Amino acid sequence: MTKELGHKPLSISHSKELFEAVTDALSQSIECYVILVKGTKFGTSKGGVKAGYDSHLWIVEELGGSVEKGYEFKLCRIQ
Repeated sequence: MTKELGHKPLSISHSKELFEAVTDALSQSIECYVILVKGTKFGTSKGGVKAGYDSHLWIVEELGGSVEKGYEFKLCRIQ
């Protein structure tokens, strides 16, 4: 995600935040919960995921790519 490719600064910021969190979780083997939220600057957007929570613990098994070129990560439920 880059401004040059037409992405908005707030979207880039959110993507960087997620990438850094996943990087930390992977490098430190942090057990975490999965929470999915789809929202906008001014509230919840129409359609799609509004919020979701899974009570099991997960770890990040793989992370590839970069914020600029796109990334993906693989989670594994452990408890």
